[in-house]
Amino acid sequence: FYLPHENLAKFRLYRWLYQMSNPSYIHTTFGKIQIPTNVIARQKLFVKESRSIKKVIFILDRNVFSSFIYDINYFFKLELISKEEVQILKKEMLTLLSDLEIIAATGRNPNGTEVQLYLSNVDLETSYSHYEYDDQEYSHLRVYSIDGIGSHNTEACHKQKEWIESLRRYSTLISQSGEMQRFEYFNKQRAEIMNIDI
Repeated sequence: FYLPHENLAKFRLYRWLYQMSNPSYIHTTFGKIQIPTNVIARQKLFVKESRSIKKVIFILDRNVFSSFIYDINYFFKLELISKEEVQILKKEMLTLLSDLEIIAATGRNPNGTEVQLYLSNVDLETSYSHYEYDDQEYSHLRVYSIDGIGSHNTEACHKQKEWIESLRRYSTLISQSGEMQRFEYFNKQRAEIMNIDI
């Protein structure tokens, strides 16, 4: 969801670079980071491809925006991100949230893909993905913030799908249903973004 937003995508990469880099890189500010054009092109291609999938199911952790806000505050307090940059990120987060709310209300993404959006009632430790296409399967487990481990192995895919289905049982559907929960969730996220503490 954040990749179409230039600065949110840059911030995710910046956070990863900061965490994984050597000590000489630790004092590099967010504003000094330049994302290579080939990386930006890959991000755009990923968004385009992911939006062309016929049907998708997302299970969101209720703290996903809180975590992002916490990270922004952390880097601001380290003086690695400016007030102006925080405001830009805040604006993009509000746009992302509005886009996501429309997807939840309509059950469709901008390309017309059917989207089922769930809110998890348990904490999600990481991102889990499972793809089915033709007679193939692929599972992906996010590790180290932006990296991941992927597999076409039938047993691994089965276990991943089973785990995701168990998470779905502990979640609330908010796309085209669960109107009250959807309303409360998006209002809470919006309030948290508006109150970013800088």
